[in-house]
Amino acid sequence: MLKSILAATAAVVAGSSAFAAPVDPGFGQNTIVRGDAYAIRSCGDAYGPRTDVCYNQDTTGEVFPFSRSIGIEVDRTRVVRVNCAADLDRSARTTRNAVATEFCPQAEAGTLAPAPFLS
Repeated sequence: MLKSILAATAAVVAGSSAFAAPVDPGFGQNTIVRGDAYAIRSCGDAYGPRTDVCYNQDTTGEVFPFSRSIGIEVDRTRVVRVNCAADLDRSARTTRNAVATEFCPQAEAGTLAPAPFLS
């Protein structure tokens, strides 16, 4: 009995590639575009020092979670906070690292304007 179950399982596993459907090459072809950083300001905790840097970034695009013909538009603005005290790899080519390299020294020196809602 056990041998027949193992043989049947082996037959199913060996023949499973015959049951696999081909993957649609267009499935999951998403387009996401992140904009440049803007509204750069110093920020921090509500009552603590403002030694971090915050910026706004727009994200637009279209995602296809179900099929190629049904897309969902993406359009949002988010606030990104960069912890200047953290050890960032500033050699990487990302928006976060570019903002940290340019504006963290200003935030730490207190010369970067704070967020308007923190003033």
